[in-house]
Amino acid sequence: MRVATLYAMDRESKSEYQLELAVTLIATQNYDLAQLELIKVMLRNPSIERYRRALFLQAVTYIYQFRWDAAREVLRDYTTDERLDALFDAALNMPQKSVKIASTLSKILPGAGHVYAGDWRGGLNAIGLNSAFGFLTIDAVLDGHYTDAALWVGIVFLRYYRGSTFRAEKAVEQFNLQASRQAAEAFLQRLQEIVDNP
Repeated sequence: MRVATLYAMDRESKSEYQLELAVTLIATQNYDLAQLELIKVMLRNPSIERYRRALFLQAVTYIYQFRWDAAREVLRDYTTDERLDALFDAALNMPQKSVKIASTLSKILPGAGHVYAGDWRGGLNAIGLNSAFGFLTIDAVLDGHYTDAALWVGIVFLRYYRGSTFRAEKAVEQFNLQASRQAAEAFLQRLQEIVDNP
């Protein structure tokens, strides 16, 4: 595609090849490179049809990157759909869970960060494992086996305790990513409806 773009004789052919290259780059999740190709097309002052297609593809790349403000700005030149505006408002006001809160909750009570992120199974697992290792450590101290207690704390308990905090942070990131993907899917579905029924 890049070679075809280089050897294209006229501006419209070059723009068409770059639009096709942008579609390929979007499909392979190379959104920044796709943006570069689309900017090149738009700087060339293409026909209205190609310009609108470039706007549409630019909005799609922003949507896949969860850049809602940028996508909204680009789509203002493409369409004035009210349902699309409502989707943007919903995406911009979408509640995101905090990684710091999940981390803090897990440090206070292992597993609480998982529950905050909606991962009940992981939360119960973390609470169970950390409670068991905590019990074994305390039991070893009470029995006077200080070396065993130190090994339980130093090797096993701290590993699971820190791992619980790390996994809670990842659970929140996954929750936020899933919410953003659902919003992106709603945008793309509405854009498909707009394209199918102009």
